[in-house]
Amino acid sequence: MTIVAWRDGVLASDTMMATGYGVKTGYRPKIYAKGHNAVGFSGDVAALSAILRWIEAADEGAIPQAGGSGYSALVFLGADRRLILLEDGGMQELDPSKPRAIGAACELAYGALFHGATAVDAAKICAEYHKDCGGSVRSASFDLASSSWVFSDHS
Repeated sequence: MTIVAWRDGVLASDTMMATGYGVKTGYRPKIYAKGHNAVGFSGDVAALSAILRWIEAADEGAIPQAGGSGYSALVFLGADRRLILLEDGGMQELDPSKPRAIGAACELAYGALFHGATAVDAAKICAEYHKDCGGSVRSASFDLASSSWVFSDHS
């Protein structure tokens, strides 16, 4: 179970891992970067490797059709400044200037984001108050000067 939030060029997520039945299985980052591109991932991890290959190819080729029970991913293609929602093999272009959230706690995150919270603060709120989120918060922001992603951990 997960929260991934986006606002002002920052992806943030909790780190708690759980089964589809809510059994906590550990902690792991849910934001990944390959070159100029980054993804915040929620759902069946069977889809993650296909999505990482897709963003490494910089959006060249078919949308990942991964196995598993379902996934959502917010993908930022840095070179083009595009924000994309991938969901169970479908793709939707999003406005990167607007806050976004995916995962089990997305309603709580949207409430925080639309009241002015940063992506990091929205993920922290979800990690603290939503039963399906937890652990520390990890964020990634794209640094224009170095053309790379900068990761930060927040407790």
